[in-house]
Amino acid sequence: MTQVHQLPLVGLLLCLLIPSHLCKICEISEEKKSYLNPLLRTMNNLKYTNGVEAANVLLSLRLAGFCSQDLEQKLIQKVKDYVIKKISDLSSGQLAWSIMALGACKTPNEMFIYEYNMVHVLENKFQEEIEHMDHALFVSSKYYNETECQKTLQTVLKEISQGAFNIPTAAAQILPALVGKTYLDVNKDSPCVYSSAVNISIPVSGSVTPATSPSLIKVHYSVKINKTYSTNVTVPSGSVFLDVMEEAQKQNKTIFGFTMKESSWGPYITSVQGIEANNNDRTYWEILNRGISLSQGVGSYIVHNGDYLEIRWSKY
Repeated sequence: MTQVHQLPLVGLLLCLLIPSHLCKICEISEEKKSYLNPLLRTMNNLKYTNGVEAANVLLSLRLAGFCSQDLEQKLIQKVKDYVIKKISDLSSGQLAWSIMALGACKTPNEMFIYEYNMVHVLENKFQEEIEHMDHALFVSSKYYNETECQKTLQTVLKEISQGAFNIPTAAAQILPALVGKTYLDVNKDSPCVYSSAVNISIPVSGSVTPATSPSLIKVHYSVKINKTYSTNVTVPSGSVFLDVMEEAQKQNKTIFGFTMKESSWGPYITSVQGIEANNNDRTYWEILNRGISLSQGVGSYIVHNGDYLEIRWSKY
């Protein structure tokens, strides 16, 4: 996204922090709800959506009322697995996000929240972290008016049509505000709303390409450090960059082996051939297609037949 659009976007995201009656003035009209389909496709592709990213997506879809029961159950399980495995290591923000996602509407997940003492753990973590806070964020309605909101809305819809917000967390953060919802709408006593009641098409999970696409595609993949190592890889249509890396690793782990970490913005590569990215040295693993750096991550960039993909040891 270009810098000129970043400030208007911040205004729309602040909508999530204010009373919902103010957020309604920035709600997308019914006839334009098809503009949301790219966001829903991104959020519905769950292969590499895990941890707090899954909680982000679940909360967003529940707030917006676009969640199918099948998709909801898959996301719930991902969030539960994440909490069980990581609860002691989660920040208060990550834990709060998980609690809100699981308890955003009336479901049996409330028992899971109590069983793992999630609220009590959150209280303790927050008390520890609040000692280090030296400022607070507040939003005043006098800075939020209909004219600016409509300008922001048009900017965001244009960005969506051009492929922005193509990472699940980014899509999840923007969706509720576009349908007039805020975090104040989270209500564990309200029934969950599923997409069958919403007049908008929800793609089938994992289906991010047209049905007419070939079942398999072939791409060229390279690792570039001091020299370049290359191979050809065949993957199913609709695969992402990370799928290609995994297939190449199966061919030759010494040359194409890598490690990665999960983050709230999806997986990212930490090492290739044992060479680790290092913030102190300002080094990282850059992903490219035909020599052009990609703005999406390895878990969200959908590859196409004939692509020339590359992961390069780079400095910033």
